[in-house]
Amino acid sequence: MKRIGYVLCLALSWAALAGRAEVEGPVRDDPRGRQAARALEQGVRTPDDRLRILEIARTEARRWGISNLGAGPLQAARIPGNAWVNLGPRTANFEKNGVTYFKVDSGRPRNIIVHPTSPDIVYLATSGGGVWKTFDATAAIDATNGPHWTPITETLGSLSIGALAMSPVNPDSLLVGLGDPFDVQVPGFFHSDDGGASWLGPVVLSATYPGFAPLQASSVRNIAYDATGQVVLAATDVGLFRSAEGGVGTGWTLIDPDVGHAPQEFWSVGRVGGQVWMATSQDLTDPNRGGRVWRSIDDGISWGEITSVTDVRRMTVAVSPGDVANPGTARVYILAENGAGTAQKDVFRSNDGGQTWGGLGVNSSGAPVNPNANQSDLDVMHGQAFYNHMIVVDPQNHDRVLVGGDLCLVRSVDGGANWAVMADWLPQSVSMADYTYVHADYHAGAISYASGSLVFYAGTDGGIFRSSDVFTASNGDAHFEDRMNRGIVSHLIFTVATAAERPNSVSCQVPAPTADIVFGGFQDDGARLRVLPAAGDPTIFDQIAGGDGFGVGIGCAGGPSPGSDQAGSLLLESYVSQINRSMDGGGTFNPAMNGIDIALDPQFTFIMKIATDITDANGMTFLTPLTEAGTQVGHVFRTTNGAASWSPINGTINCATARLGCNPTSAVFPLPLMNASAHPKAAGNYATVSLSRAYVTADGGAHWDETVKVYPDTSGACVQPSSIAFDPADTTGNTVWVSSKATRTSATCSATTIPLPDTVGHLFKSTNAHALGSSVWTAVHGSGATALPNVPINVVKVDPGDNQTLYVGSEIGLYRSIDGGANWARYGTGLPLVSVTDLSIAADGSSVRIATYGRGFWEIYPKSGGSPNGVLGNGDFNYDQLIDGIDLVREAAVLLTTNADADYNAIGNLTGTTNSIDASDFTALAAKLGGRP
Repeated sequence: MKRIGYVLCLALSWAALAGRAEVEGPVRDDPRGRQAARALEQGVRTPDDRLRILEIARTEARRWGISNLGAGPLQAARIPGNAWVNLGPRTANFEKNGVTYFKVDSGRPRNIIVHPTSPDIVYLATSGGGVWKTFDATAAIDATNGPHWTPITETLGSLSIGALAMSPVNPDSLLVGLGDPFDVQVPGFFHSDDGGASWLGPVVLSATYPGFAPLQASSVRNIAYDATGQVVLAATDVGLFRSAEGGVGTGWTLIDPDVGHAPQEFWSVGRVGGQVWMATSQDLTDPNRGGRVWRSIDDGISWGEITSVTDVRRMTVAVSPGDVANPGTARVYILAENGAGTAQKDVFRSNDGGQTWGGLGVNSSGAPVNPNANQSDLDVMHGQAFYNHMIVVDPQNHDRVLVGGDLCLVRSVDGGANWAVMADWLPQSVSMADYTYVHADYHAGAISYASGSLVFYAGTDGGIFRSSDVFTASNGDAHFEDRMNRGIVSHLIFTVATAAERPNSVSCQVPAPTADIVFGGFQDDGARLRVLPAAGDPTIFDQIAGGDGFGVGIGCAGGPSPGSDQAGSLLLESYVSQINRSMDGGGTFNPAMNGIDIALDPQFTFIMKIATDITDANGMTFLTPLTEAGTQVGHVFRTTNGAASWSPINGTINCATARLGCNPTSAVFPLPLMNASAHPKAAGNYATVSLSRAYVTADGGAHWDETVKVYPDTSGACVQPSSIAFDPADTTGNTVWVSSKATRTSATCSATTIPLPDTVGHLFKSTNAHALGSSVWTAVHGSGATALPNVPINVVKVDPGDNQTLYVGSEIGLYRSIDGGANWARYGTGLPLVSVTDLSIAADGSSVRIATYGRGFWEIYPKSGGSPNGVLGNGDFNYDQLIDGIDLVREAAVLLTTNADADYNAIGNLTGTTNSIDASDFTALAAKLGGRP
């Protein structure tokens, strides 16, 4: 059967799944475990390290002509076939997590802001995808139409947003603080006076508490203005900062509210009214990180502690905008995590502007009026109360309150006396209407009356959701619009696999349509798959497994079923310390851990890696590097039957040096393993890398040779290896590459040691990896104008058909060398400054596809006539948020180009099904002249 027929059959089988659940029940994400795993992979990173990465990113933006920061590009040469195309996900046909539902999600948000007088203008700040803006938020939504979104912070240097705020006196005046609290912390504060068309900054918020070392903010959690727009308070990970100049410039002052000068981590701040403010913090000197509540009556200059709220950690303040004229009697709420960090403590209420407080019993001791299996009591945040926090008050009625936690949204219309569940993450499973769906894990909320009536926006791990009847609908019957997420490409993606990376064989065929299959693992948005042409729009990625998606692999299922000899019939994906497999192209998944008989370390194997052995013509061989709980020794497991079973291939470990911990007879690797790979040409050649050393085998794992410690120093302790790759031309397996996420170098890897110097960098090569104690590692980074930027690298891969072509996915983009690493250049045009987490190279080198942490999948695929189109452009070539004559001139200049041409620019591709710009695109742009993107 041809692949085209197979994928059509697959689409029909997916449609049939709408009425039934998967074999397994729904799975949730684990943000605490994810944080711990990220910290382990990255190692020590100081605020200075993070600022250095930001500065390098901004330098690279100017260097390669991807910046509108004011300086012209130094190197911006266009090369045929070098244009990046954003594949999405732009939308989805369906999603599965225990049940099948027809919804659309995007990446995790931090803030939602609605223009005070124009309901069509909405801003969405995201954790890894920057800030997005729409000018038509109220547009009618149907199967194909709806609001149009555009990213407006592509060139700041980081897309990790911590907070966004709008001036109350000028809606075009915006403040952005970098640094998502849970993933990528980055110093930096930016200001825009033109609605985000241009930005000034960064300003770094730093100061010193008396008796303590200087501190620098790496995560801005909340920003609030006073009524004049002049006083601004910013809650950060190292304290509360105040500006009396509208947040513009460097005139920020650290607020030191504690009488003992104990540094505070602030989460939330809000203006009650007049000069009265409330704020919440966690004490950085308290081993338990206890929470504290503060009140100011002089516009944030001085603060007094409110001691009646106790046994708490993280808290969020919700003020009543309708009460600002009467701060002495204003209603204020606080949503609080308990002191043990295990549950929701309560919702506290004040009726006197924050002077006195009382608990409302919004915790496990209370119950909603309509309980269900997901929300049987009023502990809405559950064990994730450190992570998911949302509380908002109706600006016109302070008795109407919404609280979002990990699975559900609850409302009160009587000041917190009674509560009802109004939205659920899987409403089908609890007999709620389908339209009450809102993705799990709430982080942001906004209520607007700009249209004349109330509109509520919720921001969760699945993006943005809208309701206009959340307060007026019957209990449990509010309507939510999920299709607001269409076009917001902000998913946080860990991995990518494509069918194109497999050579075509009789047993595992990869005809042309199959090569366009793209599969990836997402943060709390599951494992998602694109199959063409069955899915229709090439930017559609359907969620075929729920929870956190990590490692992925594509192979062939084998057997008599139609299409089982086609790449994509077998799919592997990993969830927290577990591998699952599908033998029907993603229709159903089942656990695939048979033979893995060790207890897995919960941190080192939280993000479970999967490596594909493309030398297996049957398409059924994969590796996974694992770390054993307790002993923290490493194991490599292999499957040769498509994950029906796994076997350890540790064999004999030949130590580079005789030392305690490395025992050739123990058949385990002496340290935790970070990643693994298979040689693309020589069967049985595998490599894995530990915390400090690499290991290679040429006989399928029967014998492994250990290398000396990888750079950056003689200890090897700080290398933080992220990936390992073979040179495809060296079939002995001696030549390998290792990439590093390190930022510090020393024997202890402590924060007080020196930053990783440019002479070391983040990429290392050995040409004698089998030489044991005589093996040598060389730092490879180029020099001068063609050097790799000295930033952490997430992944290195070598073109399987050309060992001189190397790709590295760094925290600021993708770089390529075509001379074996001697010289490097940022690869392609059109890719924003985003972290590239993984990449997939076609077996014939014809395409490169990447996963990014915040901006979806991208590809360079210079197919004659144009490859299947990615996310369509908006025609705003100069990013000024207006379609004008300049844009028309730029469009005319790229007319009749495809993504195989040097001049192609995806911004000009407004219509059609291929990556090409023709008369229809020019006509579409001309029709928008004088309007918004």
